Amino acid sequence: MTFRPETNPKDSASDKKGGNSNEAGNGAENTAARISTIYDPRLSSVLLAYVTVPLHTTVPAAPAMHSNVTDKKKTVVEQIKKITLKLKSKKNDDLDEIQRQRIRWLKFLCLSTVLVLSTVLFMGLLTFVLRTVHKPNNRNLIVDGEFQILNRKFELEMLDKQSPAFKELAFNLTNELNRLFRKSDVSEYFLRSEILEITPNMTVKSISIFRNSDYVNVGRIGLAFLRSLRLQHSHTFLGMHTINVQSIGFQIRGDEGIWGDWSEWKGCDSPADYVASRSRKCLTKDTLQPTSVDRCLLIPGKKSDFDIMPCSKYQAMLQQRELELLETLPESGSD
Repeated sequence: MTFRPETNPKDSASDKKGGNSNEAGNGAENTAARISTIYDPRLSSVLLAYVTVPLHTTVPAAPAMHSNVTDKKKTVVEQIKKITLKLKSKKNDDLDEIQRQRIRWLKFLCLSTVLVLSTVLFMGLLTFVLRTVHKPNNRNLIVDGEFQILNRKFELEMLDKQSPAFKELAFNLTNELNRLFRKSDVSEYFLRSEILEITPNMTVKSISIFRNSDYVNVGRIGLAFLRSLRLQHSHTFLGMHTINVQSIGFQIRGDEGIWGDWSEWKGCDSPADYVASRSRKCLTKDTLQPTSVDRCLLIPGKKSDFDIMPCSKYQAMLQQRELELLETLPESGSD
C-alpha cells in the first residue's frame, strides 16, 4: 500500500499556479536564450564576414570571346555608318552633277536662242538697208507683162483699183502668177508679181520682179509662163481663167544696159565644125554687172549677144592675122 501525503487543495492550486509560472519563466528563459544565441557576438561576426565577402572579393573578368564579339559589332556598326555616309555623299554628288548638267543645257539653249534671234534680226535689218539704199533697177529686173482673160466679162467698177471687184480679181491673179513662176525654170530668181490694171477688153497688165541676172530674159520668162499654163479642152487656163495665148507679152522695164566685150572665137577645130562662134554679155551702166540681155536690145545697132562665122572665113581671118604679125616683126639684116 502506497502512502500518499495529504495535500491541501489550495496548496495544490497554488502549486499548479506556481508550476505554470515556472513553465512560463522557463519559456521566457528559453526565448531569451535563443535571442541571445542569434545575436551572439561570435555569430554576428561570422554573419558579417559572410555578408561582406562579395564586397571584398574580386569579380572574375568577362570571357575574351565576349569582348571580341562586342568589338566586332562596334566595327561593323562603324563600317555601316561610313558606307551610309559615302552613299549619301555620292548620291548628293550625283544630284549636284545632274543639276549642273541641267544648268549647262539651259545656258546653252538660252545662248543658242539669243544667237538665232540676233542672226535673224541682223539679216532682216541688213535686207531692209540693202533694199532701202540701192535702187530697184540696179538690183532687180522689173518685167511688164500682159494677157487677156476670155471667160469673164468686164465690169465698170474694175476701172477703180479700190473697188471690191478689182481687188478680188487682182488678188486671185496675183496668187496664180506667183504660184506659176515659183514652179518654173526662173523660180530661183523670181520675187513677186503685182496686177496694175484691167482694161475694158479684159486685158490684164502686170509686173513681175526678178533678181538681177544675165540668166533671166524676156524669152525665158515667156517660155516659163507658157509652160506653166494648164491646157484643157483646147483652152489654156491660168487657174480658173481662160487665157488668150496670142495676147501674152513681156518686156523688160528700166534703163538700157551696155554691151560687154566679145569673147574669143571658138570652133572650127574639127572637120565636123562648120561655124565659129563668140558671145558677149549685157551689163548695167552703173555697176557693170551682168543683167538681162533685153536691156541691151534697146541699144541702136547690132543687138545680138551671139555671133557666128563660117569656118572658111574664120580660117582666112586667122591667116590674115598671121601675115600681119609677120610684117610687124623686124627684118634681120645680113653682114
